[in-house]
Amino acid sequence: MSRLVTVAATQMKCDWNIRRNIDRAEQLVREAAGQGAQIILIQELFETPYFCIEQNHKHLDPATTMKENNTIKRFSSLAITDWNVNRIFRTTPTWISDDF
Repeated sequence: MSRLVTVAATQMKCDWNIRRNIDRAEQLVREAAGQGAQIILIQELFETPYFCIEQNHKHLDPATTMKENNTIKRFSSLAITDWNVNRIFRTTPTWISDDF
């Protein structure tokens, strides 16, 4: 049995305004879902610019636990209430719709 699945991968420029980056990511996820994507992948480290090229302890400041992380709370809530998603994978934020 074969099945057609629509996958979307987002990519965006990020800056140090975490709130704005999260808003952009949500907009991209909504656009992908609106175009029929059943699996939506957001780039890694989308809350901030890609800081791994510079070793500096200041980059650890925004770190939280998964339980405390506002981005995970926000997207988990949206996934359940707005998109009727039944599975969220939290290593790299990924949403899979119920019809998958």
